Amino acid sequence: MGIISPKYWAKHSYNLALGSGNRTKNLILGSGMMTVSNVINIVTRFGLIALLTRMYTKDEFGLWISITSITSVMVNSDFGVASALRNKLVECRVKENGDDDAKRYFFSVIYFFLVFTLIISILLLSFRHYIPYDHLFKTNDLVLKTEGRNILIWVPILLLINIPFGIGPAMLFAYQEIKVATLLNIIIGVLGLLTIGIAAFLHQSITVTTILYFLVNLLCTLGGTFYFVYRRKWFDIYINLKSALPKVWELVTQGILFFIIQTSAAFLFNAPTLVSTSQIGLSAASELSLAQRLYLLVVSMYAGVHNPLWAGFADAINRYDWQWCKTTLLRVLYVTVPLFALATLVFTFLGNFFLTIIAGKGYVSSKWLFLVMGIWTLFYLLYGLFLTFLSATGKIKLTAFSSALSAFIIFPTASFFAHKYGNTGIICVSAIVFFLLTLAAYLQAFYLINRQKI
Repeated sequence: MGIISPKYWAKHSYNLALGSGNRTKNLILGSGMMTVSNVINIVTRFGLIALLTRMYTKDEFGLWISITSITSVMVNSDFGVASALRNKLVECRVKENGDDDAKRYFFSVIYFFLVFTLIISILLLSFRHYIPYDHLFKTNDLVLKTEGRNILIWVPILLLINIPFGIGPAMLFAYQEIKVATLLNIIIGVLGLLTIGIAAFLHQSITVTTILYFLVNLLCTLGGTFYFVYRRKWFDIYINLKSALPKVWELVTQGILFFIIQTSAAFLFNAPTLVSTSQIGLSAASELSLAQRLYLLVVSMYAGVHNPLWAGFADAINRYDWQWCKTTLLRVLYVTVPLFALATLVFTFLGNFFLTIIAGKGYVSSKWLFLVMGIWTLFYLLYGLFLTFLSATGKIKLTAFSSALSAFIIFPTASFFAHKYGNTGIICVSAIVFFLLTLAAYLQAFYLINRQKI
């Protein structure tokens, strides 16, 4: 069996096992709330960018982009355990007297990662003088190098602390509390924007501003975890490391493929910015990242679809409704391609106009960059679509391998082209990588559909 059991998800996730007549309806309703939340969050991020670009220098903003790209790779440091735990909690929830088991799994994970965070944080602080943080960004400004080093020392520790204390919000989906998860997501976005605004208004350094931003995020997720525990009245529990390890190990063995795919995908997504930062400079990286973020507003419309779509595919597979899988895949495909073709056309000719509104006149990119960025975004989304279907079948070993291999080769390949063609060359390489991943996932998905069995 793969990481996800189709029969399990079909029976328990998102109430989609109500018959094929309700499947599409529930898919639309389930994804609608999450899409609204994601759109609001993207808007707050644009506001955040507008503040940063106007209150800090171009190199300081480039440093911010570099740090957030690095930390985006680190957010999957739970080894896929959160994804496996969500499945386990739903499984326990539908069992008679399964609440105690769910409670033990939940607190075992928190206890283990508290110890893990403490050990890694001590190691990072102990060896901070030996870690070459300066090589992660290219700048001649010694003050900015010191700022970047300080950020890279403390922000990873905040993210490590966020692993155990951020488990609760992720588990809200296991109990179908989508409204709370949506509200929390909006609160995090709004408070993040307010934090940046206040820090910038008070003329705080980019180091203080960045650390405050991640600290507020940590406090919000901690509040979400407290709510999750309070909502279930999970107070009478005792867990020690000896009893926690077997449960955590069980989840790690289930979640390792999730971890590989999530980490590889995060690195592949942020690789263009990281390459631009290290090979060209912070200013170039900031321009590339802004062009990328223009497309994220459209991407947000799809981000909320994945979880309900995943459950819908699983339900259809369990009922041998392969025609629904094929029809849904093709419908989403037919909507995605024209929509992003239009978005690419608009941003190619009007991208600099939008950048001027968001970040000011100091940020201008070439039309070729916007064009290639649109193609890159399209393949990134299509890869996510077919990965969602493959995850529902449980057949993701090949995808995990191909994603990891792509993540391994993209940095040296993109770095080579960065010296010759700049940001456009970097995005071209990244677009080709996502095209190959999309093609492989497409062929595997329709191979399984045509066989009509897994």
